[in-house]
Amino acid sequence: MADKSLIIQQSKLSEVFQLAPRLREDDKRECLAAGKTPLKALKDAVRNSYIKRSVYTKDGLLIGMYGSCTKGMPKGYAAIWFLGSRESEKYPITFVREGKNFINEVLQDYSIFNLVYKENKGHIEYLKRLGLTVDETKPIKLINGEFYAFYLQRQVSNLAQI
Repeated sequence: MADKSLIIQQSKLSEVFQLAPRLREDDKRECLAAGKTPLKALKDAVRNSYIKRSVYTKDGLLIGMYGSCTKGMPKGYAAIWFLGSRESEKYPITFVREGKNFINEVLQDYSIFNLVYKENKGHIEYLKRLGLTVDETKPIKLINGEFYAFYLQRQVSNLAQI
C-alpha cells in the first residue's frame, strides 16, 4: 500500500475475531441485512476468498479486511468485498487508490459482480469512485433489506479471444 502508515498482509481466519466487534455501523447493518452476523460474514468471506487481505496501521491495529471470491459466482465472475472499522475512514485517499489497484488485479481474470446494501450511501459512492456501476434502479430483496447490484465487466482484448 502506498501509505507508509498502513500494512497489508495475507488474511488469517483468526483475524476476524479482532475485527468483527469493531466494524463500522454501516458494515454491521449491511451484514445483518444480508442475514449474517458481522463475525459470520467475515468468516465466510475469508474462507471463500482466493484473495484475502488484512489492513493494519503501522502500530499494529487491524482496521479492515478485503478480498475477492468466485464461490457461488457464475463462470468468469468474482465478488469483491471490504469490511472495516471506523479507523479505516482516516485513510480515504489511500483506500480509493488501493481500491482501484485491487479492482484492476481482479479484472485481470474476472468480471466483478456483487451487492451493496441500499442504505449504505457512503459505500455506494465509494464503489462509483472506484469505477464500478451501481444499478440503483432495481433493488434486490435479501433476508433483512434491499440491495443494489454493482459490477464491472472485464475487457478482453481481441488478441486474447483468438
